[in-house]
Amino acid sequence: MLQHQQTRFEKLLSLLQGASWALALAGGGYTFLLFLPFGTIIASIIALFFFLSGCFFVIIFEMAQLQLDKFEELKKQTHLLEKLSLNDQTVSHH
Repeated sequence: MLQHQQTRFEKLLSLLQGASWALALAGGGYTFLLFLPFGTIIASIIALFFFLSGCFFVIIFEMAQLQLDKFEELKKQTHLLEKLSLNDQTVSHH
């Protein structure tokens, strides 16, 4: 069977997903504490904006990962279909 090895791009994508989660969680918490002297509501709104921007990038990188997985699955299916077609042709010629 075809063995799946992680490419550099997939490793980079995984790193960027982790960095996005860090941006969302740590960035949201840090900005909340940073803007807390201006009021809880203002700090919450700014922290929420920071958190949502991090989540946006998480979603973007997750979608890219899903597309890569879909591409790999299509390559496997194509390989199997080619084998079946080749087997069918050899059986029909005999």
